[in-house]
Amino acid sequence: MPTVGVADDAPKYADDGGEAIYQRLRGLGMRETRMVVDFDPAEPKTIQEKAFLDRSVDKAVAAGVEVVFSVYPHVPRTFATDTAARIAAFGSYLALLARTYPQVKRFIVLNEPNEGYFFAPQFSARKNVSAAIAEKVLATAYDRLKRVDPSVTVIGLGLSPDGNGVTSTAPVRFIQALGAAYRASHRRRPIMDELAYHIHPRDSRTFDGRTHFRWPNGGPADLDRIKQAVWDAFHGTGQPTFAEAGTPQGAALAAPQPLRFVLAEVAVQVGIPPALAPLYTSSENVPVATEAWQAKAYVSLLRTFACDPSVADVLLFLLIDQPDLGRYQSGLMRLDGSERPAYDAVRGEIADLADCGTEHSWRHAVHVFGARVAFGSQTTFPAKQRVLGVSVTAGEDATAKAGLFRIAGPGAPVDRKLLSRRLNRAAGPGAPLLADVARVKARFLPRLEVRGTLPRGYYRWVVRLRSVMNTGRTSLFVGPVLRVG
Repeated sequence: MPTVGVADDAPKYADDGGEAIYQRLRGLGMRETRMVVDFDPAEPKTIQEKAFLDRSVDKAVAAGVEVVFSVYPHVPRTFATDTAARIAAFGSYLALLARTYPQVKRFIVLNEPNEGYFFAPQFSARKNVSAAIAEKVLATAYDRLKRVDPSVTVIGLGLSPDGNGVTSTAPVRFIQALGAAYRASHRRRPIMDELAYHIHPRDSRTFDGRTHFRWPNGGPADLDRIKQAVWDAFHGTGQPTFAEAGTPQGAALAAPQPLRFVLAEVAVQVGIPPALAPLYTSSENVPVATEAWQAKAYVSLLRTFACDPSVADVLLFLLIDQPDLGRYQSGLMRLDGSERPAYDAVRGEIADLADCGTEHSWRHAVHVFGARVAFGSQTTFPAKQRVLGVSVTAGEDATAKAGLFRIAGPGAPVDRKLLSRRLNRAAGPGAPLLADVARVKARFLPRLEVRGTLPRGYYRWVVRLRSVMNTGRTSLFVGPVLRVG
């Protein structure tokens, strides 16, 4: 079962160093707290807010609460200039933190580098550039932290669950670009032991453990999509991927430890009672749920994650609301310190996490997700027919090739492997008589057409879709027998 805790800096700034909050966490059954540690490139050898950290880390350890440091620069363009020197300075800063706080064994490196708000630039000429820099940052961080203490767990990225392709990059696409940068570097060591991923919606009103996000984003019910993205990007390299069902025990023991999730920000935002409005500032900027829904949603989310053995940690964001309504009011407690219904609901669910029910299993896919071909119901065409076509779709971006093959007759055998090989041929014996190619955007339905007059006889469509994320994943479709003339 996962370790449950909070992502909240309130303990760090509390007058008692977080002692009372840590006791609350223990009462909830939580055993972990995430603290943000800023990196200032203007002061690369100075631990930011060290006095607060000194006090609060010790209080957490004394209370039996493990501390996770989330370390990143608050200036989005920190690594955009003087990149190599600043990455080296950031690595040295992490090493300084590890030496100064040897009791902290878990470091999240970067925060939402697929969001321009935290990591810029995201794109150049419409191509992602942030992932290549993030790969260098992670590689340096991994090596510097492991050099100080090999037992430190390096947790990568803290990815945002969605991206708009303009100011941010969808997580599946970011992971693909990260893998490409890793492969291009020829590195043989990992860049992370675990993957930090954030789970929060733009609209909390119907958000729970069953919520899907549209590809290439990923919500709480889409963790397998993120696992697949990691497999597509890193399989066969020195960076471990997620564990798969059916892996032989001997192989599992011989291989490096598989990647696991740290769900580092899980948040369901709620509306503020009118009586407490004077305690909050600004105005709400997203649709928010009721407190009753938040309680149900957190139970659903915890139950979903507890049944996935790849989830190592679940950190709720936050324990106590932030006062600015433009930020997060997702705490188990309101700003006046009163407890929301989610407080007791979460405490009860944590106590029952060991009994999740049916454990979720996963294996990497070899086909294109959601691939379908509409061949149409018409199978007989006049000899003068000059246009024939099929429609294709997929649940992810793909490329498609359709070929029309002449066959001996309606009873001709179908050899799928042979047809797949022949589909590759541009011309000559065995090649399709006519062919067309198309780019398939996820969930869209492009039509592939062939044009030209065909001799009387029998034909079949052969259509192959190939994933853009991993060209080794394909789906082949063979259509019904068509008669022309």
